[in-house]
Amino acid sequence: MNPVQPAPPVDGHTRHPGRRRPNGSLRETQPPHPDLRRRRSRRRGHRRVRVPVHRHRHRTATSDFDGDGRDDLIAGAPGEAIGSRAGAGAAWLLHGGARGLLDADGTATSVTWNQDTSGVPGVAEANDAFGTAVAAGDYNADGVPDVTAGSPGENASLGAAWLLPSGSSRNVTAFSPRTLGLPYPSTAQKYGNPLTSR
Repeated sequence: MNPVQPAPPVDGHTRHPGRRRPNGSLRETQPPHPDLRRRRSRRRGHRRVRVPVHRHRHRTATSDFDGDGRDDLIAGAPGEAIGSRAGAGAAWLLHGGARGLLDADGTATSVTWNQDTSGVPGVAEANDAFGTAVAAGDYNADGVPDVTAGSPGENASLGAAWLLPSGSSRNVTAFSPRTLGLPYPSTAQKYGNPLTSR
């Protein structure tokens, strides 16, 4: 078995000589992953995007989700606006390859989730901060790594966390103190931050 090759260090922006904060772009693979979105723009057919995850270590996690022997990156973007809902938040899975996170043409294959993604319980609301914490591990013991994402702003800052089995939006489960039947104070608890990879 080949060891998993780590992806290069990432702080939310891919660095290139001569530009301080260039952005990666997304492209769709064939066959398309059910969660994959194509982003287009005027430049090279792709919309340039920035994943603002560099300020907190709990907003990134790595594991080999596609079984190619190379690490993939989970990145949380809690400040991401979903439509007009500022700070609803999102999480991204960027697949690593032989060149790291970017292909030879400078694009990265990416999957994104938020509470408006089909199969993800809940509704994206302003200041939910989905993706404030992310983690990776085989939480359901099926031999395939899973993703967890925290949303401490959910339900008036009671907070919640989502389990995305195998890094997919299929069979997603949401957890909160309320759904788990745990006692919780009337004040904001912000459950789901931080999360721990295993």
